[in-house]
Amino acid sequence: MAKNFTIGLDKFHFAPITAESETSISYSVPTPLLDGQNVQVKPKIISADVSGDNTTETFNDVSGADVTMQKTMLTSAENALLLGERTHTSGVKISGDAPYGAFGYRRKYQSGIQRLIWVLKVKFKDVDENINTGTKDNLNPQFDTITGTSDKRLCDGEWKITKESPISGFTTEEVAAFFSKATLETNYSIATQTYSEPVETVFVDTLPTTGVGGKIYITDDLKYSYWNGTIWVENGSGTV
Repeated sequence: MAKNFTIGLDKFHFAPITAESETSISYSVPTPLLDGQNVQVKPKIISADVSGDNTTETFNDVSGADVTMQKTMLTSAENALLLGERTHTSGVKISGDAPYGAFGYRRKYQSGIQRLIWVLKVKFKDVDENINTGTKDNLNPQFDTITGTSDKRLCDGEWKITKESPISGFTTEEVAAFFSKATLETNYSIATQTYSEPVETVFVDTLPTTGVGGKIYITDDLKYSYWNGTIWVENGSGTV
């Protein structure tokens, strides 16, 4: 089988959170960020060892991630969007309070597969300054890098959503639909079902292409997942 690897990165977006509660969340319309170069997302893993009956089992949970983004240059508009920078009437730029928001991007693979990603709740901090002078013989290009920390959302406990394409990739319309306000404001928790409706458990070898709402699918590797109407969402694991 041919090896698959990332060959491209684009479609950077950011959408500030405008309101958040334990049942819903609202975002501004996502804004494209041009000339993105690099993204690093390092999940923050919380681990706990639980002992019983002479055995110890390790449980892991992801509480969010540390996020780094590099661009050729952050524009004044992007500094305002990402970092809350303000402009005085004199034209002087003033540091502000960075908003929480969703940061999105697309990965392209050698095989033709694409992966669309939203980190759902991240707060960036001021640009790291690390600048060197050039010489007449060397332009020495340098770029802007900002870092941030993401957390889980209150409404559904999620910190990231992804969507993967077939080898043919996504259409322009599918990409636009993913990087939209509607996608971000979807509550991906199974807890949003009406409590009077029972949840049916279905055992399968592997997840089908799509599922049926209101059902928990348990695969052979004992992972619990549900179909939210667009993507599969893993909801835990255990023993049966």
